[in-house]
Parts: sequence; structure tokens; C-alpha cells
Amino acid sequence: MSAESRPRVLLLRSRDEPLPDRYEAAFEAVGLEATTRAILKFHYLNQSLIGAAMQEGGKAAWVFTRPRAVQAFALVSERNGCRADPETPAYAVGNTTRKAAARLGFQVVGAESGNAAALADLIVQHSAEQREHPLVFLCGDRRREVLPKRLRAAGLAVHEITAYRTEVRPPDIAPGDFNAAAWCSPSGVSAVFAKASPAKRARWNSLKHAAIGPTTAAALAAVGAPPHVTATAPTPAALAAGMASLFPSTQLHDCRIRHRRRVCRTRLPAAAPRSLAHG
Repeated sequence: MSAESRPRVLLLRSRDEPLPDRYEAAFEAVGLEATTRAILKFHYLNQSLIGAAMQEGGKAAWVFTRPRAVQAFALVSERNGCRADPETPAYAVGNTTRKAAARLGFQVVGAESGNAAALADLIVQHSAEQREHPLVFLCGDRRREVLPKRLRAAGLAVHEITAYRTEVRPPDIAPGDFNAAAWCSPSGVSAVFAKASPAKRARWNSLKHAAIGPTTAAALAAVGAPPHVTATAPTPAALAAGMASLFPSTQLHDCRIRHRRRVCRTRLPAAAPRSLAHG
């Protein structure tokens, strides 16, 4: 399938560094042409408070719901010349956040929970281990109430530190630029739609939308653009598979690289003549 005939997807997230980007690779693997545009810029805050919590935390567990929060911990850890104690537990949402925390030396629990509400329920299940020590929750300035509210309702002490601030830089798109948009955070949804003119909203609403998870899906629904599909897990592969399901004629049965040449076999449309299936 030529690049010109593939559906064009806008990935609304920050690109991986170093490259290659995991999401772009996952979308490419299912026959979609993906372009990444960052709509958020992050500024790290309260590093002295994080450093103090690292020194005073004792057996406290750390809670991360975004990779940026792990990065905030890593910056302080590098500056202070220390690593996480291997005995220190950490709770995290999603495989990306889990991997980032594990690289710092944490024993990570909860990555499969998928969202902050489910992670809060998991932490409450472990509450017997946490009642004597506070949970240190590193969050952004746009964090939602669900996780700390549920933890405190269960009688757990939660020490919140705003570890980063999010600056909004919404992209603009022209008619025909893309066929679909893949959304990776509720803050990204708000950034695009909050001040969009009716004409810009119409452009966005003309696209097919895929959400990384239920929280992002709810944010899209709240702005009048409910997603056509929500990923079954907060991973690049699951998001790409969900998006590919919206373009069934372009899904790939097999795609591999040989000697730097991409060889793909595509699924033929159901109405294709039988003879073409053998051609």
C-alpha cells in the first residue's frame, strides 16, 4: 500500500526521545501514517519539596500517574546523587510510567490498572501496608481529584507534591490534513477544544477519534467529540489497534522489514472478487 493511500493519523502527544517513537512505530505496523504533534510543554516544579520527601519518606510509597511525574523524581534524584531504595514500593498507571519508575530502581505495582481510579482501588487493597506511612503522590498542576479523594476516603495519608506545570500549545490543522486523531491525555483534549473557534471545532469533529483510555474518552465526550474507539489498554499497540479498526480496509495481516524494504500484505475489502485474493 502506498503512503499516499494510507489513512493519516495525528498523534497528540510528545514524541519519544531518543527516537524511534513507540507510537509512530505501532501505527506504522498496522498500516497507518502517523504524525506526532506535541500540544503540551512541561515545566518542573517544587524540586526542593521532592528532595525533602525523598530524604524523609522512610518506607512511604510513591504514586505516579504520568511519566512526567517520574521524570520530575529522576531530575531530583540525579541532582542529589541518589536512587530509589529497591525496598521502596511505587504505584504507577500504565506500562510507560511503570518502565520509567522501574529504571529508577522502584518495585512497581499497578501498571495494569489502566487509570487513576483503578489504581486508587488497588492502593486501598494494600492499605494495611500503608497506614503507618504516607503515600507521596507526584502530580501535575492539572491532576484530577479522583485518586487522592479515594485514598483519603479510605483513611490513607496522602502527601501531594505538584511536580510539574503544563503549558498549552494547541496545534492547528487544515481541512484534509488528517483522517483521524489519537488522543493520549484529557489535558490534551482540553488544550485543543477550550478556545477553539466554531470553524476549528468543525475541523476536529470531522476526524475519527481514538482515546488512550476511559478518562481521555470522557474528556472527548465532554467537549462534544466522543471517541469512535477507546484503546483496550494504555499502550501504543492497543491504541494503534483501536485506530486501525476504524479503517478495516487498511489493516495489515503481516508487515515486516527486510533489507530496509517494507513488505506488507493487506486485507482485501469483503466485496473484492475471489480471484483477487489469489493475485
